[in-house]
Amino acid sequence: MLSHYATILISLEDAPVPVERILQIPADFTLDFVHMFLQEAMGWRDEHFYCFHTPLGSIYPDTDDLLGEATSNLLDHEVTLRDVLPEVGACIHYVYDFGDNWTHLIQLLEWVPEDEGLTQVLSASGRCPPENAGGVFGYEEILKTLGSAGNDESKQGIIEWLGVSEWDPMDPQLELLQLNLNDLIEEIFSQADQLPDEDVAAQFITHDEDYELPGLLHEFLARPYDAPEFLEIVIPDGHAALPITHVLAPTFLALRDRSVPRAPAFEREIAPTDILTQPLQLEEHALGILECTDLVTVDKGSLTLSKRGKQVLPQAASTELTLALLRAGLGAYNWARFGGHSDIPAIQFSFPLVLWKICETEDWTPLHAYTDYLAQLIPDIYFECQSPFMGPITELLETYLRRMTLVAELFGLVELRKEAEPTEAEIRPGPNAHWLQWHL
Repeated sequence: MLSHYATILISLEDAPVPVERILQIPADFTLDFVHMFLQEAMGWRDEHFYCFHTPLGSIYPDTDDLLGEATSNLLDHEVTLRDVLPEVGACIHYVYDFGDNWTHLIQLLEWVPEDEGLTQVLSASGRCPPENAGGVFGYEEILKTLGSAGNDESKQGIIEWLGVSEWDPMDPQLELLQLNLNDLIEEIFSQADQLPDEDVAAQFITHDEDYELPGLLHEFLARPYDAPEFLEIVIPDGHAALPITHVLAPTFLALRDRSVPRAPAFEREIAPTDILTQPLQLEEHALGILECTDLVTVDKGSLTLSKRGKQVLPQAASTELTLALLRAGLGAYNWARFGGHSDIPAIQFSFPLVLWKICETEDWTPLHAYTDYLAQLIPDIYFECQSPFMGPITELLETYLRRMTLVAELFGLVELRKEAEPTEAEIRPGPNAHWLQWHL
């Protein structure tokens, strides 16, 4: 009898296009079954060896070829997911294909009672790289070739090797992932001579009326800016350019003639411990957000205009440019991972929820009222993480004050009245907050 389901975040580290899944699976399944679930949820074909790097040591399948690499006496069929992810926020790594070395960060986001859980993919972004692509750098070269102009032999050879006429790295093919996962579930239960329980409606965290969550919690928290049923962005005619476009104006001008360097923070160096006290570098954050759009392409350490960027950038206040930057900004501040960083604690999922609450009132409200709301809503929220953009996440209020400052100064979605002490800061919807049409 299962006692809980585990909601886990799976993030493919250093992928040229973010590839992430939120998966709900039984917490008491052993890691050999977890491996099978990961393969189907990601889109891999289970053609190579794998292992788990956990607090208990490196755990391998019961295969003679691999046991010499283990740092644990345990095998994957002897350890459950609960054993290696004992509490919300805990992380392990899953490595698939020791040649390509695809490394996945797995983090426990939430426990769900057995009678309220389902084995399912709750959300997905980014297409799984093809098998035998050559790892991160090989896949980067494949995408670069596919995105090049013309149709030379190299490009045609990759298309033939992929076996598809088009390859969209941003499309996770969610329906196919769930279908394959369902097939796996039926196979597991049929081998155990029992049928799976009938699907039950997913019921998530519930609190008293003051702390009620919107329905479909995980989908909303994961990627609200990609889900029209939750958030629609309506930009009025004749709107003024966003502040971020003024910050990026010199970059836009330079991009017309040449490539520009990426933001220094993309060097993936751990931020200094005093980053929360340092002045915000709006230019670096703005560059990071620009990189999250389809207006530029990344080539090693520089940015160049994409075909769409050449059409859009000349008009600083155009709806296309505004929408691209706003969607990318919401995404970046939700995940705090501009450069593909995989250190994603549960705090990242809480950002859109707080923004939604702020937009519900026109009054000045202490910022700590929203972080208090968040702490009661998700009491197991995990803060112990460092991000090169947001700094050491040790204090929820300081982190949100820094983040909301950027949202205010780059997008005008909120207004802040900052005082000497973070506890005294007040916030209300900004002049552009009405562009966000929440459907909750």
